[in-house]
Amino acid sequence: MRVLYDHQVFWLQQYGGISRYYVELMSQLQCRERIDPALALWYSENRHLLSSTLVRDGLAPSKPPIYELVKKVQTSTKRDLIGFFDFRASKRALKKGDFDLFHPTYYYPYFLNYLKGKPFVLTVYDMTHEVMPELFAPNNPTMGNKKMLAERAEKVIAISHSTKNDLVRICGIDPSKVSVVHLASPLDGLTVKGERPSGLPDQYVLFIGNRGGYKNFTFLVEAMVGLLKVDQTMHIVCGGGAPFSEDERTMFREKGIEDRVIQFPVDDSTLVALYRGARAFVYPSLYEGFGLPILEAFGCGCPVIASNRSSFPEIAGDAGLYFDPSDMASLENTIYKVITDECTRARMIERGYARAKNFSWERMTEETIAVYRTIA
Repeated sequence: MRVLYDHQVFWLQQYGGISRYYVELMSQLQCRERIDPALALWYSENRHLLSSTLVRDGLAPSKPPIYELVKKVQTSTKRDLIGFFDFRASKRALKKGDFDLFHPTYYYPYFLNYLKGKPFVLTVYDMTHEVMPELFAPNNPTMGNKKMLAERAEKVIAISHSTKNDLVRICGIDPSKVSVVHLASPLDGLTVKGERPSGLPDQYVLFIGNRGGYKNFTFLVEAMVGLLKVDQTMHIVCGGGAPFSEDERTMFREKGIEDRVIQFPVDDSTLVALYRGARAFVYPSLYEGFGLPILEAFGCGCPVIASNRSSFPEIAGDAGLYFDPSDMASLENTIYKVITDECTRARMIERGYARAKNFSWERMTEETIAVYRTIA
């Protein structure tokens, strides 16, 4: 069976959970008999892809000769040019028809005109746009495209039961058409050395990823102010995301904690070090389709404190502690309990290691193949 993947997410993301999912999936499929993954791509600057074996093995392209010309133009124009060539590469592969099954990596429906009767599978990562439409532009096409493609796909993969339930409830998709396939942690906290970044404090609570909107970072800061003032050694460390904005720095100054909140750019090695050193990882997000950082933290021996919303209880199970993201005292009290009670931390770390073993890329791949085989 030859499965074709397209360029979409590798043009949209330099790094991120969705692109990482496809890199792990294709890397696993390369090792399976009678499964032949193919990636339609001209070039990508996605970090997960470039560091994978897919480039070495020729599934993903290294820099084409013309890239030396493309990289000299302005950054925004360079991205558009890469997208143009990527789009052409996907259309060319679709027209060639040398595949049994198509698996688009995002929701742009351009490919419908080129399938010529070939089936496609759609992965739905979350329903954030539908659950919180007020956070997105009113003309954002994602919602309409996602619903239309989910209706037309032969099968739909949802990365959590929470996502499946929202998809069925909001879009009216037949639940028998949707298979739940959980993801896994891309970090091996037991084998990666972990490079501790310069300036990392000894005592901190960890936040990972983008901080705007439904990620609810401001809520975490406000809940931590009292704890930071009581314990002068404690900090908030942010891993990844953009550098702090001027609005964020103003907020820190107004609350008197400007020297207690630190941001670090991350790669996998730095990320492992941040998880290992944290008193706790806090995930205050109001909605996530899966929540990969939960499994990353578990695998690195870091206690997880998560919002009691969406997919978090499904993924963390009894290994995490939960709070109500509408109740600031709930978060403050939960953080205080975890960072001060060594027995609680030890129990959470032990349960986290055990919970992480329930999720693997091998299992994800086998369940995905099972979906493929029902239609190809």
